[in-house]
Amino acid sequence: MDRERTTEHDRYFGYQEQLEQICRLTAQRRLVTVVGPGGAGKSRAARRAAAALVAARRFAAAGRVAPGRRTGAQDLESAARGIARGGAPVLLVVDDCENALPGCAPAFSRLAAAEPGLHLLVTSREPLRVVGESVFVLRGLPCPPAPHNLPDVAVVSASPAVRLFLDRAASAGWPVALTEQDAAAIARICRALEGNPLAIEMASALTAVLAPQEIAARLEQSVDLLTRGYRTARLRHHSLRASLVHSVSALSGPARALLRSLGVFPGEFTLDAVEAVCAPPRAETGGRPLIDVLAELVDKHLVLRSHDWFRLTAPARLDARARLCRDGGWPEAVAAHAAWCARLADRIGASLGTGAAAATLPLLDRNSTNLLAALRAADETADPAGPAAIAAVLVRYWLRHDCAHRFRGGRGPALPSQADSHTVDDHTADGQTRDFTLARRWIERAADSGLLPDDSRTPERLGVLSALEGDFPRARWLLNIAVERAGASRRGREATSVRCSLAVAVLLDPAPADPPLSPEAELEAARTQYRARRDALGEAFAAVWLALAAARTDPAGRAPEAIAAACGLVADSGDEALAAALTGARATVELARGEPARALELAGAEAAAWERIGVGAVRSGPVLDPALAEAWQALGAAAALRHWERGISGSPAEAGLPVREAHDTAGARPRSEREALALLSPRELEVVRRVARGQTSARIAKEFVISPRTVDTHVDHVRTKLGLHSRAEVAAWAASLGIA
Repeated sequence: MDRERTTEHDRYFGYQEQLEQICRLTAQRRLVTVVGPGGAGKSRAARRAAAALVAARRFAAAGRVAPGRRTGAQDLESAARGIARGGAPVLLVVDDCENALPGCAPAFSRLAAAEPGLHLLVTSREPLRVVGESVFVLRGLPCPPAPHNLPDVAVVSASPAVRLFLDRAASAGWPVALTEQDAAAIARICRALEGNPLAIEMASALTAVLAPQEIAARLEQSVDLLTRGYRTARLRHHSLRASLVHSVSALSGPARALLRSLGVFPGEFTLDAVEAVCAPPRAETGGRPLIDVLAELVDKHLVLRSHDWFRLTAPARLDARARLCRDGGWPEAVAAHAAWCARLADRIGASLGTGAAAATLPLLDRNSTNLLAALRAADETADPAGPAAIAAVLVRYWLRHDCAHRFRGGRGPALPSQADSHTVDDHTADGQTRDFTLARRWIERAADSGLLPDDSRTPERLGVLSALEGDFPRARWLLNIAVERAGASRRGREATSVRCSLAVAVLLDPAPADPPLSPEAELEAARTQYRARRDALGEAFAAVWLALAAARTDPAGRAPEAIAAACGLVADSGDEALAAALTGARATVELARGEPARALELAGAEAAAWERIGVGAVRSGPVLDPALAEAWQALGAAAALRHWERGISGSPAEAGLPVREAHDTAGARPRSEREALALLSPRELEVVRRVARGQTSARIAKEFVISPRTVDTHVDHVRTKLGLHSRAEVAAWAASLGIA
């Protein structure tokens, strides 16, 4: 019996959709390569796909071979001849092909010519790069939302990654009762391990000696904890360290050096960032371009790519950081990263006050983790100019993200505190407050030294940070000073910004302002001033906070109209953080209208929107407020989970749900072609024209110098305004009006 054959005791979780895709692709193409990181389950998926295809009579027979380094071609051709059925379609699974790539590649060409009925299903850690190959990337199991987004334990228990963890823990004799605290911890474990099945199985074995909260805390510091693989598994699957060593050993020298240097990045990074922080001398890369070395890491699935952004897998990052520290390169790497972050902060700060602010905000969002890491690592004896510049742009980030989270109210299930954890948990409220305090101190130091180029904004920034720290009297005092200074110097744009910040601070304050202040009046005045200056981003910010305030105080009255007014402005601004906050306000309105199912869909969409913005964006929420949590319980776990997952998986229209978005809620459906066109902003109309021409989001984004996600947001808002259900309907509508 094959030592890895699946039995009734080896339950298979997740990957059902991926298995169907592999089966379809294998039936259609002669050579399919399933690639992915070590432990992703490539061999198991290939075997199951082969069994399903034979059972469905798509192939007359199936065989399997695992070629060695020296006998790869010979084993491959012998196995192919052994299952040949006189021209009938047959399938050969070639497992672990990366061990014999040089020999197997030419054998594929010979077999394709000699056996026209032969289909090859190959597993490898990297593509084969041969003619006719179709590559299928097998990634980790689906994981639950970030722990702060959990509305119910059912969300966690339904996740394939968590089901695998619970099943393997029970099989080891240490079943876990899924309490809220354990659910949050297991969600952290699965997300930290990227949903990797092998790593999750090893982590589940630790329940014999550690609680899930302790496992989560320790895993975020080291991969050496995962050493309890199956004794019957391959040697490289006995521990996560062994799997990493196997992957790294297959790299070239320059790729190993670059991988180690990339450990300095805490999250996502771009090619420009790699060139600025990690580029080695040309001699150290053997004359290879840096982009070629990075491509080698992507091929080996140690570096993951999403559009123009890259990131290390979590285990690879921990391993790279450990090697960087062990080799003595950590201080130099941190200094290079900090210097790059300071230059980036200067560039972002210079753009935020100009017409290029909308295009700069996505750069700030995606780099927030880098900037925050640089701020935390700043040496107290260093020149405060760099850290203060970083802190200044992070204030803008926190004003758009954390303030909205806090105003929405509530927190997720309790997470381990510093007292019961071996590490400081930066996800907790205390961890965030430390970041706000650190930023405030650097700005104060730089201001005292006269090193801030725009010192007039210092009181506003310190006021926002004080509000985030919870010191609301100090926040109002500083922001009132900022208002007086801006008014005295006749800096109209700055005065409008400060009034918005003051209104936000008052809205966040649980105690009434003394003297009384109407934040809604301040926001309405600011919105009018922004409109007069044609500042679309500022006007959208004020409009969204007006909608948030109305959703809290009058969700069934003023809120729908406020949301409808903000919807188009947000789409035109392209600010995804504002769009996420507005989605949360719409969830509150739907709940007030007696639509708990719709409210949960929107709450799920809000959680997904925050997560799409970037890693740093989800560290503080959003979470369900108490009313939405009650709606969850009223609907029942099964029904509520279905609605939540519909929101998580994509836009309601794409999920086939009735479109009752902001303009529908406000009773503002277009009644004529002219009225419909009037609802669209100039940017939305330009996007619609290109959608009607069949252009992809990536192509439109490149033309407008925005992100593809921003293009998708514009399309979503167009569908909302026009009551359409898909991108295809948008294209058809535009073509019918002749605006393509």
